[in-house]
Amino acid sequence: MLRGNVTDRGYLNGDGFGLGWYPLEGVRSSDGKESKVIQRADPCVFASTGPAWNNDNLRQLAESIESSIIFAHVASEGSAVT
Repeated sequence: MLRGNVTDRGYLNGDGFGLGWYPLEGVRSSDGKESKVIQRADPCVFASTGPAWNNDNLRQLAESIESSIIFAHVASEGSAVT
């Protein structure tokens, strides 16, 4: 069993997180008349070793990211209880 914080809503995990996304970009044709939105080939990544609920950068990113592909992870670390 792992030691952690338990709340009335379940296990509380504040060991870090990460977020990645493939940004959308506007691209104009060579004649400059048409534009289309494409997804970039390289992802953007944001990671932190602190809890997500206290991260102002994450809050600001969440308000401005536009993508059809977003991926995330939550770190869960702890020590064994004997």
